[in-house]
Amino acid sequence: MLNFPGEAKKPPDLGFPPRVLAFCHTPPVAGRVLGVLGGLDMPDGQLRAWAESADALYAADSAGSRLIRLGFKPVVVGDLDSFDFSLESGAERIVRDSDPNRTDCSKILSLVEQEGHKSMTLAGLEGDLLDHVLSSLSVVARSRLAVRLVLRSGLAWVLRSGDSVTVRKGFGRRVSLLPLERSTGVNLSGVLWEVTESVMEPAGFHSVSNEGTGDVHASVSSGAVLLFVSRAVSEGPEW
Repeated sequence: MLNFPGEAKKPPDLGFPPRVLAFCHTPPVAGRVLGVLGGLDMPDGQLRAWAESADALYAADSAGSRLIRLGFKPVVVGDLDSFDFSLESGAERIVRDSDPNRTDCSKILSLVEQEGHKSMTLAGLEGDLLDHVLSSLSVVARSRLAVRLVLRSGLAWVLRSGDSVTVRKGFGRRVSLLPLERSTGVNLSGVLWEVTESVMEPAGFHSVSNEGTGDVHASVSSGAVLLFVSRAVSEGPEW
């Protein structure tokens, strides 16, 4: 759970460390762990900037080939059906996971958690396969890791029961808050149209294309929601 500064109430142990997410202030993801999926919507230049700024680099299947071609040495995980083995020597490590009942997203999150990380930033989620995008969001919502998403046009945070987040310098940014499952006690402030102790459901109420008026704060009592805040590619990576 992410508390307002000075809040005395002790949060429950949710399996990941407290976070304060901010632009140009407190690093939002400890250790700068970047995971990359196979979605190709993110331009090479944007992906390269994030990979260069990471301390640890993981990639799922074809994303491993892409990163190696860009000059990086990722840990590659997956069933490897789309990995280019002519590039094998360029990988830091290759971890084969042939479980047919788990997706690439599930495999990369599991490996990152198994190797002791508590949080990560995930890129390459967007692509032209809507089923993969929706499945990946579902996997992230169930993960015990604290996960932030890097998208072409912004950043997104997955908030679970009891979690909250503050994104600083949100003035003028596009802000959306979307439920990943039925969620209660949902709050969104620092925007033109605030949300207060609301119930959100995938087939019900959403807050889409809101506008930031300052520091953006979101919280949820139960369930899981996704907070999106727009960010220009030219602003570069922000940890």
